[in-house]
Amino acid sequence: MDYTNDALLELISNRFKILSDANRLKVLSCLRNGEKNVTQIIEETGLKQANVSKILIAMAQINIVARRKDGNSVFYHIVDDSIFELCSLMCSKLQENMVGFSKLAKIKNPFEHSNKEKKQ
Repeated sequence: MDYTNDALLELISNRFKILSDANRLKVLSCLRNGEKNVTQIIEETGLKQANVSKILIAMAQINIVARRKDGNSVFYHIVDDSIFELCSLMCSKLQENMVGFSKLAKIKNPFEHSNKEKKQ
């Protein structure tokens, strides 16, 4: 990979920007099981229409979703499933960390001082 190619780095950055917001992840998750129109996405995510439209435009600009017009309705669907591979990788890593943190939580904190030690 050419890390000096600004255009390539910008494309990568735009992908990660989509994943950097919980509302965008909600929309991605909503579309994971098939195409939906904006009304359906609003109902499933609880987001406002303006937010959903803005998110879908951003996703379409970087070719993660595409739209299909059917009469007065516009349906959106995922065209690049690799976005879910990134999400899955991150979820797996977070789960590993949680297991490690839960083990760590069971260990007595060596830096914690009891009230007796503090008073002395």
